[in-house]
Amino acid sequence: MTTNQKKETIYFIVPRFPYRYITEFKFILKILKLKGYSFPLSLTSLINLTDETQWHILVTDENISRINDNLKPSLVVLTAMSCFYNRAVEIAEQFKQKNIPVICGGIHVSLYKNIQSHPFSSIVIGEGEDVWNEILNDYKKGALKPVYTNDLHSSLVEINAEKINRYIDFSKYLFYSIQATRGCPYDCNFCSVKEFNGRETRHRTVESIVSELNDVKKTTQEIFFVDDNIIGDKKYAKELFNALIRQNIFWSSQASINIAFENDVLQLAAQSGCEYFFLGFESTQKNSLELFNKQINLSIKDKYSEIISNIRSHGIEITASFIIGSDSDIKESFQQLVDFIEENNIVSAMINILTPFPGTKLFETMSRESRIIDDDLNHYDGQHAVFSPAHMSASDLEKGLCSIYTKIYNLNALYRKTRAILCEYKFFDKRNSLHMHRSFPGILRDLWNIFRFVYHLLFTNSAHVVMNRLIFVFKMFLLFFDKKVLGKRNIFIFIVKCISLNDFSRHAIKQIQKRNIFL
Repeated sequence: MTTNQKKETIYFIVPRFPYRYITEFKFILKILKLKGYSFPLSLTSLINLTDETQWHILVTDENISRINDNLKPSLVVLTAMSCFYNRAVEIAEQFKQKNIPVICGGIHVSLYKNIQSHPFSSIVIGEGEDVWNEILNDYKKGALKPVYTNDLHSSLVEINAEKINRYIDFSKYLFYSIQATRGCPYDCNFCSVKEFNGRETRHRTVESIVSELNDVKKTTQEIFFVDDNIIGDKKYAKELFNALIRQNIFWSSQASINIAFENDVLQLAAQSGCEYFFLGFESTQKNSLELFNKQINLSIKDKYSEIISNIRSHGIEITASFIIGSDSDIKESFQQLVDFIEENNIVSAMINILTPFPGTKLFETMSRESRIIDDDLNHYDGQHAVFSPAHMSASDLEKGLCSIYTKIYNLNALYRKTRAILCEYKFFDKRNSLHMHRSFPGILRDLWNIFRFVYHLLFTNSAHVVMNRLIFVFKMFLLFFDKKVLGKRNIFIFIVKCISLNDFSRHAIKQIQKRNIFL
């Protein structure tokens, strides 16, 4: 005779991020009535592998809701990047006081070799999927190991989205994160991806991606492929994009800049609903690219402007990433970067201060040279100077970041760039080709969204900010009557995006000024 064992509770927690660019684009979230951007894929994979017949699964993303302190789970599972590792430690200490074991994995604990004292019952080094069942079995036996190491880079796990949806409300997030490939063939010295995921590109079957998307579309239509380079395997990328054409989705992803010269790939991407590519330009200076070991960029650095134009000509907008603070950067480099961004009408430019993340070649070099001046991991977010630059002070580097934000993200600059690209390119063709139903409930919903937009537009304690916003919106509204503007249905998207970018820059500058009162 068998008896039913009582299921034990496993509690998956995403620690709260410190101040960082992605968490400060609050305006977009408020307008869309959302709580966050995306749920980390690392925990999604583990939830997917957890046997529901053996475990009662609970999930909290601390960025959108509080941890339930009244819970007494059997086991707690955390993931940690460097910038929120300290928060993961705090959470673990709270549960340790209740004698509840805590497992922690992620890039930081996997790559930072100097972790010694910590409150975790176990840490996972490497990708967690291959050792997950071993961890749960060891817990059942009361024999958790202090360290679980996975040196393998195995095939990617297929995600049961229907199961995941039972534990995570993706309707609260702007994007649903999905991964088609893992690994990066490049060897940039500042990047931890290669060290953690390996250089060989692994991929899921296209059929499994489509199956997951069919379940996801019940809750969201905005998809972000977290692949480090979605065209790392071009043959696979074409197969995937062809399959996505038949899906009613809109997606974005990261790609290497050489995608601009793969017209057949770009055409398929646009037809399948691609709206943005995140591109790592990193620098416009040859010396910096050489120091970063950014080989793919070095070979086509002189074609940056052509790259941007080619991608946009297919109806796909870009988010451009740049890094400041290399050993070849001087104070004049900041204005050179601003000039490039403005000349190419880049609306969304992600500017990060060079950061020596633990486990990277850059970290090893700077540690050896005794150049790391700040070991507070909360500051390893790309917005703090945590090392001594070669040709300026750390304060000067942060001051340079402020000057860049001021020049590229003021509303006048954003309006000029937005108008310029809307007069030259027509974005988001798949979205704009959709038939719009003008039912009475639909009209009421649109009016309610307009009311929400106006409310949040005016909801600020600065009369100066309100005035600048109103002037910006009025000028953008006039674009509806501008015969040169293509794809007028994109104007509202850019209004919300630009105000969010401006908000972010003001808050980022304010944070830096608190640290550097002389600014």
